[in-house]
Amino acid sequence: MICVGFVTLQGVAEDKRKESTNVDSLEFDSRFALYRYLQRGLEEYFDTGDSIRMAELELAAQFVNESFGDDFYLRQYGKFKNWRENYLAKRRQLKVEYSMNQQGLTQVEGTAEIYYGQMIELADEFLQLGDSASAVNCLQVAGALGSGRTSPDNIKGHLHKSLAISRAIGDRDGLSRSYNLTGRFHEQRAEFIKAGAYFDSARVIKSELGDLSGIADALNNIASVYLSIGDKANSLRFAE
Repeated sequence: MICVGFVTLQGVAEDKRKESTNVDSLEFDSRFALYRYLQRGLEEYFDTGDSIRMAELELAAQFVNESFGDDFYLRQYGKFKNWRENYLAKRRQLKVEYSMNQQGLTQVEGTAEIYYGQMIELADEFLQLGDSASAVNCLQVAGALGSGRTSPDNIKGHLHKSLAISRAIGDRDGLSRSYNLTGRFHEQRAEFIKAGAYFDSARVIKSELGDLSGIADALNNIASVYLSIGDKANSLRFAE
């Protein structure tokens, strides 16, 4: 168990894990759980302006920076304060458009093509606002749901852009999602060696963050790749 300030990070191997308990301490069973707390908390602050919650998030972000050398959420903390104070209406509108476009991409082909184009434009608008993490989300959705709406080269380009941005801003969780989606893109095109490499990169980050569900998903994806190339022994090894 790691205890710094008001945040307690509980070991993944412990049998009993607690939810947040004391007023002056928060407990998480993994870095991934802590990161998700920060992601969701920052969005909640943006929507509500809860200054007490924001003070807790600042301490948690400082803990992540000091304990893991990861300053991504500390930088996000400053950005969310700026967006809340200076760009509230603009970013709220972009969030609404993101949700509408995401839903629209699951609709009939003609309509989905329109939403696909709007999602790519929305990524650029988020980038102009300085919200690179939300731009990555747009590119990931477009890459995941773009089949039949645009060319494979365009989808590949969007996924690679999401990789580059996530890597540049230090968003480990976002980078792992981009690796996974890019792996699926290559797997669907029978480019199994490339797919396996991207899935393994996702696995490394998921292991680093302690995301047990993400690790299992990555291992299953790697097992699927081995099965596709006829290597049943390795497929079974990763599937276990």
